[in-house]
Amino acid sequence: GVEASLIIGEVIPFLVLAIGVDNIFILVNTYHKFPEHMSIDERIAQTLASVGPSITLASSSEALAFLLGTLTNMPAVIAFALYSSVAIIFDFLFQVTAFVALTTIDFKRQEANRVDCVPCIILEEPSDESENQLLPQTGKSEKKVSRLKRFFRDVYTPIIMHPTFKLLALLAAFALLFVCIANLVHLPMGLDQSTALPSDSYLLDYFDAQTDYLAVGPPLYIVIRDYYNYTDVEAQNRICSNPGCDPDSIVNQYDNAPYIAGTTYAWIDDYLSYTIADKCCLNWYAGPGRMMECYNESQPYCDGCYHLDPYDDNPRPTPEEFMLYLPRFLASDVNDDCKLTGQAYPADIVWADDDQTQIKTTRFRLYHSVLKDQSDFINALNTVYEVADDNPDLDISLIVYFISILNNTSKLSIFAHSLLAWL
Repeated sequence: GVEASLIIGEVIPFLVLAIGVDNIFILVNTYHKFPEHMSIDERIAQTLASVGPSITLASSSEALAFLLGTLTNMPAVIAFALYSSVAIIFDFLFQVTAFVALTTIDFKRQEANRVDCVPCIILEEPSDESENQLLPQTGKSEKKVSRLKRFFRDVYTPIIMHPTFKLLALLAAFALLFVCIANLVHLPMGLDQSTALPSDSYLLDYFDAQTDYLAVGPPLYIVIRDYYNYTDVEAQNRICSNPGCDPDSIVNQYDNAPYIAGTTYAWIDDYLSYTIADKCCLNWYAGPGRMMECYNESQPYCDGCYHLDPYDDNPRPTPEEFMLYLPRFLASDVNDDCKLTGQAYPADIVWADDDQTQIKTTRFRLYHSVLKDQSDFINALNTVYEVADDNPDLDISLIVYFISILNNTSKLSIFAHSLLAWL
């Protein structure tokens, strides 16, 4: 049930190949160490008995290490780790079954001096002198040793076993470790989407055009949850940006934050402006307990909806009037007398009941500046989260999101996850 991605299809084959080649060389090299007077089947059996346990433990450890990657909260990493683990297990099974069987057949072909691509052709037996060489120390004959083996035996091993070289290698390892740690925090996070595409993909032109010509950033949404008290004046001041609102209100902070373009589209700002406009919300008295909407203050008995304090520089409606006339604001039309309307905001408010007497959740809308590469997206997301996290004392249940948040949220924590994995 775990979906594969393009990255999985492109990377895992090379990963399995790199891991599998090691075991193949170990098996073949160990086979050639046994005496030639033994039969091929016996040498294969001794080879598996000698290196089989180590290959099994190595493959099991590698598969388990990838399975630990499924403990993260990043879906892409979980899928990659799971597919890699299963691929390594099957790679090991094929190595100790199909590869061993095919290698046995090939060794028997070599012993019969048959051509590899055309096994029906048998070559002449080579002379013993061409296959053997004399040891200078004893004068005895041994099977010819490859140049690579002679290099490691006669050159490389004496050098690395020298005490001076051991000390230098240890110091170099520690120096490299400290350099890597110092530069780890400077590694750029993110993966450009275009790097995962084939070179002839039509999407490359799309990403290039987006980088060159895009003039607007992705929309950002500020969501306030858990029945916030919008009717309280102090609570209004903490989230609005009109005159009289707190300078460090949520909306003001986001309006002045980096990677934000323009101002926030907040329904509460337009609604508070609507409440103090003279000709936007009008009622006329139609009898005891009955107030009907009127559209022109020249009508008889037509009066404003809100009873505001005339001596207050920033008057606010009462809690009852705030909730009573908010649905009218959301449905109001623009006319010659009132240029304010709330018809852009009904989708931004979730009511707690059908009578629209209490607000459960609302959102404010704004736009990022133009984000062209992964570093821009990650830095913008960092900024959005920092503003939200810097307001723990406002008693606001606040979340923020934008269209590409799923692609970039995991990249914010990849450094911490990598560090925990190493520890």
